[in-house]
Amino acid sequence: MANGHGGGCRAVRGLVLVLWAFAGIALLQGVASAQGQTAQFDVASIREIADGVRVLEDFRSSGPRAEYHGFSIPALITEAWNMRPDQVALAPGLFPTTVYPMMDVGRSARIYDIVALAPESTAPTRDEFRLMLQVLLATRFKLATHAEKRDKPVYVLETNGTPKLKASSGDGPCQATYSRTPEGQKLVATHCPIQTLIRDLFVDRPIYDETGVTGFYDFEITAALRFQTDDPQAITPFSAVKDFGLKLEAKRLQVDTIVIDHVEAPGENSPGANRRFRLQNVSALRRKRRRKKNERPSVFFCRGLSNLESLAQRLSRDGHQDRLKLTNRSYHNASYGHRQGK
Repeated sequence: MANGHGGGCRAVRGLVLVLWAFAGIALLQGVASAQGQTAQFDVASIREIADGVRVLEDFRSSGPRAEYHGFSIPALITEAWNMRPDQVALAPGLFPTTVYPMMDVGRSARIYDIVALAPESTAPTRDEFRLMLQVLLATRFKLATHAEKRDKPVYVLETNGTPKLKASSGDGPCQATYSRTPEGQKLVATHCPIQTLIRDLFVDRPIYDETGVTGFYDFEITAALRFQTDDPQAITPFSAVKDFGLKLEAKRLQVDTIVIDHVEAPGENSPGANRRFRLQNVSALRRKRRRKKNERPSVFFCRGLSNLESLAQRLSRDGHQDRLKLTNRSYHNASYGHRQGK
């Protein structure tokens, strides 16, 4: 009997181990499958701007919804791969007129507004939206690219001794204020990285940061705009950066570049996509109207009741009993309707 029970226990333990092994394999396969899936938008509406460009390269998101307003194809690529505009190039044989925006009257502008939805009940980060945008460019624009290194003339921002940047003592987002002066564009920055300073320098080559400076700083800088380069009053960018212990050096660098091999116009949106966004916009409008409707009655009715009360008091004082009855009836009806939420 003991041997029988022992054999049965060993058999049960063996069966449990086999089941656990199968469960582990299934779990690993599920994880691998999930990792292999590429995140993508559930639906997207793409509209080419044909009635005038009002906004350029404006990204905004809320929950699962992402909006790209005034984006050309190169701008969409720089957003999707989080790269600089000078890091996008065309393959030999691909004409610029098929990619870059055109402002000629009667011709395709090739500037787009895109509204896209990720899966419901999600709130992707901007980096997660970028991966979805890569898929959208491949599926709707038939975008094909490859990456390579290209030798390019650039300016490199380097330290000229010890950097003289004042570390920011505050928190919160970077705040930058711009104004025009005879010497150039003046930038007043609070709690901003050095990249904010670089964006205020207008030169004839891309600028790459090799200062090694990190963190957030408070600074003011004035540097000439492009059309002020010949103005004797203007402060050149090369002179402006010296106040911070920095210098701009002309160099050639091997730059990571995305090369566009093929791209097409996105074509028409599916009827389902148009209907879904139309319904979503209608729902948002209804919610807005409902909020306004809920806000108005209390003000309107309270003002109306107050006016009726004043009228009733005046009629009672002046002895107009017949009109007083009508006023009291109106007051009762208005008060009842207000209490019932009508």
